[in-house]
Formats: sequence, C-alpha cells, structure tokens
Amino acid sequence: MKLPGGWTVHINELSEGLYDPNISLGALKENLLLLSNPYKKRIIDVGWYPAGEKTGEYCLLLMEMGVNGVNTMLYSSYEDVIYTYRTKDIYQLVDHINEILGSGVAGNPF
Repeated sequence: MKLPGGWTVHINELSEGLYDPNISLGALKENLLLLSNPYKKRIIDVGWYPAGEKTGEYCLLLMEMGVNGVNTMLYSSYEDVIYTYRTKDIYQLVDHINEILGSGVAGNPF
C-alpha cells in the first residue's frame, strides 16, 4: 500500500502471509486494517467475514467521520458507510485500497 499524508494507521494485520494460499484460517480475522484521515473525514476498515471461515471474503468499508467529530473513529457506525467492496483476492483488495487512498487524483470518485 502507498499511504499518502494525512492517513493514520491504527491496525495493520494485512501481512505478506495473507498472500499465501495455504494461510491459517486463524489469520483471517475481522480486524485486519484500520486507517483514518480526519482531514478527509474518512475511515477505511478492512476485515475477513466471517472470521476464520474459508468461505469468507475480505470486506472493505469506507466510512465518513461525523460532523464536528461526533462519529469519530471510535464511534463510527454502519450508518456512516459510504462504500463497500468485497473480494476473496487480496491483490484486488490492495489495489482498491490504493485507489481510495489516492483519491486526490482527478476523476477518482472517492
């Protein structure tokens, strides 16, 4: 991932091991990545759902932080979700995260 300025990493469990097709199911958990950007008022939350299940998939949520900090990272809810992306492919997931992070580029919908 290419993390531009303004973003803070709170959780990063997206390790190289997740690219291994023989990964332990225990490594596939709900809290894999949590990023926030108070300037853009955005939160990126990534996890594997259902956790530990081979039938699961990565779920990326792009959330909006509330007005005046009411819905900060600790208090955001699913009502704040503005975009959802699901995939089993970690390479597609990382590409999608990079696309969202690079949202300062003209024409990017994020």
